[in-house]
Amino acid sequence: MNALQAIGKLLNCTQTENGDLAYKSSGSSCLDFFSLCGGMRKNISDLERLFTKAYAENPLVAIKILFYMRNVRGGLGERKSFRVLLKELAKEYPETAKQIAYAVPEYGRWDDLLVLMDTPAKDEAISLIKRQIEKDKAAMGKGENSSITDTKLCQSAGSVSLLGKWLPSINTSSKESVRHAKILMTALGMKAVEYRKLCSALRNEIKILEDKLRRRDYSFDYSIQPSQAMLRYRKAFMRNDGKRYKAYLNSFVEQAEKVAHGEVIPDKEKVTLNAKTLYPYQIVAPFMNSWGGNGLTAEEELPLEASWKALDRRKFNSKTIVVRDGSGSMYGTGDFAAINIATSLALLFAEQLGGAYKDTFITFSSEPRLVHIPNKADTLKKKLSFISKFNDCSNTDIGKVYNLILKVAKNGEVPKEEMIERILIVSDMEFDACAEGVSTFEHYREKFEKAGYVLPEIVFWNVEARNAHLPVTQNEKGVKLVSGASANIFANVITDDLKVVTPQDFMLKMLEPYAEFDKLLA
Repeated sequence: MNALQAIGKLLNCTQTENGDLAYKSSGSSCLDFFSLCGGMRKNISDLERLFTKAYAENPLVAIKILFYMRNVRGGLGERKSFRVLLKELAKEYPETAKQIAYAVPEYGRWDDLLVLMDTPAKDEAISLIKRQIEKDKAAMGKGENSSITDTKLCQSAGSVSLLGKWLPSINTSSKESVRHAKILMTALGMKAVEYRKLCSALRNEIKILEDKLRRRDYSFDYSIQPSQAMLRYRKAFMRNDGKRYKAYLNSFVEQAEKVAHGEVIPDKEKVTLNAKTLYPYQIVAPFMNSWGGNGLTAEEELPLEASWKALDRRKFNSKTIVVRDGSGSMYGTGDFAAINIATSLALLFAEQLGGAYKDTFITFSSEPRLVHIPNKADTLKKKLSFISKFNDCSNTDIGKVYNLILKVAKNGEVPKEEMIERILIVSDMEFDACAEGVSTFEHYREKFEKAGYVLPEIVFWNVEARNAHLPVTQNEKGVKLVSGASANIFANVITDDLKVVTPQDFMLKMLEPYAEFDKLLA
């Protein structure tokens, strides 16, 4: 290391809110953006800075991360953050924005394109919308209506797309929507009445739920409705269609319990509930936010219980222990509080692990505590109530978690083949200081090595990046860096495909599904 490298290393050091050593950058601007983007809904200014640096470093990788961040099915599903960055991209690099605009409704929604209306990429966005309208009108003429809720499936099937659902209305209280609608009307050469008829025809063809609700028409099939709509309108369903809605939910819950006990349900008897785009915290938050009051009623609990059971689950025989940060800095107001995200992810992940790790995780604050959900806690409410008994809203001593794992290894009571292979830390990463001049992670990595043991793989999952710092740099072996509130990437995180992986290796692996952009930005 020369003097300039030493200076650079010192300047890259920073501290967490609680004094632990951290890094301003991993050494790769793209990795910084990838590692933090999902946890920055409340820190848009830093998010924009990270994206700008990532794009300057490698435009192709930055664009792939942008769509990984937006991907509602296989990525992080971050809509607001994506729209902010897409708009900035179009202003600074309009040609790139024009090239990638086609992919926006595939990974997100058609109305994501509306942020381009005030940018040099406006004409490309309008052109995409116009072409899809013509395709949809042709499909309507052939009677090819569809209840498919996936944009790619709609397009490949030649059916009417979901564009009609997301076209801005001309009759609305939102000035922004009216402005966008007028821009589209002009581009389409339509008068207001013609545009309204177009929107109405498209929405009627795809049978959007909101139109049914406006007419108080509750004849629709609950099993094919979009997941966000099912959660958003649950009170209206209960109020206006309570008997049928409760019967549907109870049938689904009963079926889910049978499946959990190994029973196979014949296809013709299956009851389905769409939860594909739900974040786990959206289901957990109403319970956790109500603890200080009277709690939820049975009618309020039922849709949430059913939605939790509908979340996508797989079984993983992985020796992974999930660690939930329960410290004071994780608490806040609203559904998106970091503690709600961390609790929902820790519980869902623990439910998917097998063997001794099933339904078990560690929560930590001043001390680590082992939480094993008992069998009698057979509803989401009971599970969350049990977890709440372990809350300790004090400091963020992650060092005691590392030390606990090291003690287990040194005791020699656990065979090597049964030792923990991976520690998944779900946190805001504002750890306590542990040792002078090194991070808590580095301190315990050295302690493991001196004791003759290998530190298990560490996954740092950042749920609220209030500060843009990182616990490790890009080439740290045995570490993965992820962020956000989505459970979509859990399988990728605990896979054994890459046993000894660096954060940089893991990022590139996660971006492989976005190879379609290679030919555009080569």
